[in-house]
Amino acid sequence: MANPLLNETNVSLNNPIFTDLLNNLQGHILKHHGRTHAYHIFLQFQPSKSKSAKKWLKGFSKKITSASKQLKDAENRRKDATFDGGVFRNFSLSHTGYLHLGIDPAQIPSTDIPFTQGMEARNGILNDNPHEWETAFQGKTIDALVIIADDNASTALNECNTIKLVVNTFATVVYVQKGKILRNEHGLGLEHFGYVDGISQPNFLANNDSPSSQWDDNGAILSTVLVEDTGTTIPDSFGSYYVFRKLEQDVKGFKEAEEKEENGKRNLPKVRDSHGKENKELAGAMLVGRFEDGSEVVNHSFEKGIVASSQLANDFDYRDDTAGLKCPFHSHIRITNPRADVSNDFAKSVRLTRRGIPYNDIGRDEFDLEADQPTGGVGLLFQCYQSKIESQFEFIQDRWSNQGNIGDGERRVGQDAIIGQGRNETPKHLPIQWGLPELHPQAFTFGHFVTMKGGEYFFTPSIPFLKNL
Repeated sequence: MANPLLNETNVSLNNPIFTDLLNNLQGHILKHHGRTHAYHIFLQFQPSKSKSAKKWLKGFSKKITSASKQLKDAENRRKDATFDGGVFRNFSLSHTGYLHLGIDPAQIPSTDIPFTQGMEARNGILNDNPHEWETAFQGKTIDALVIIADDNASTALNECNTIKLVVNTFATVVYVQKGKILRNEHGLGLEHFGYVDGISQPNFLANNDSPSSQWDDNGAILSTVLVEDTGTTIPDSFGSYYVFRKLEQDVKGFKEAEEKEENGKRNLPKVRDSHGKENKELAGAMLVGRFEDGSEVVNHSFEKGIVASSQLANDFDYRDDTAGLKCPFHSHIRITNPRADVSNDFAKSVRLTRRGIPYNDIGRDEFDLEADQPTGGVGLLFQCYQSKIESQFEFIQDRWSNQGNIGDGERRVGQDAIIGQGRNETPKHLPIQWGLPELHPQAFTFGHFVTMKGGEYFFTPSIPFLKNL
């Protein structure tokens, strides 16, 4: 029988029913770690030295940031903006990682087929091309991922280097990937195309905001992100299936395609705003679903001038845009989270808990993004947690983003222009004027500015599992 806590929401430090859950659960699952600098250390264990690996993991488990500590730190930060919660640590295992540690099969998570097969084996479903992956990910066995994060760059780097030295006796460091939060002049988090990111996320934590009238991310049910950890008998010990994907962004190509006016493969027509004026930013915003400042395009045909996170709106669905003339069905935020386009229960059951962070491998000038627009070397370290990879991440990536197939039956609306993979054949259309039914006669394709460079499926186990190895 499933643990009744999985049916709960509004998780709080002040509610005793969640005390053990939060103490046993790793941080980053229910709440983003929030640190500016993060190192992702990919490991391959030496099976002959599994005892040494397990011994290190038992010790490392005492340093892992629990969900309880993370929430307490956040509470202290709200009271004192100078409070520093210190280094954040997190640990995840792939299926091969469990095997190479010699874990009893009964203790290995087995409820998700993609996890047991690994990401590279699922390329036919995801439309990934492993030949395009970075060398570190091509044909490599990745057993574990350690995340180290801190607001201080040197502190994060020193901790990363320490771990690399320590694990060298029982594991090979396959790859180290740095991530760094990217912000605009107002302090709002961005991705490398320049759009405010991470706005709409399922919220499992207690929230005293007034109820929403159209769409509410509060009250997300724990069963969509947590599963019981079969690796321990300690009560209320949960983990989560975790997806990591390095997504490279062609910033120059994307920006040029946004502004390209002549007919051609990547022609993106201009769209007039609600006042009948041509707005060069509007067509791109309609493909993303928001303007660069975060203004939602379903309600606005020009930027609101958002300068604070409190101005970012998420209480909306598409009830007043059933024809997709304000926010097209194929726009990124609509196709990956269709809200009322599908049944409410289904929309929320497949939602991902995203925990991504940008990366910058080439030193792009983060203080002048308009002037420095690379064709690669920057992008997003896409990360998400869920209780079922197959029916959450893979469903959204394959059926909605890649195929553009949403709703009931076969309703193909065009591939997601941002993260869609594979052939992009369904033509896209935009209205001549935002919200009005007359469409541009010229269909267009737009996409393939994001390239998957490698990744893996993991399980982020409970802290008691690691402590009792």
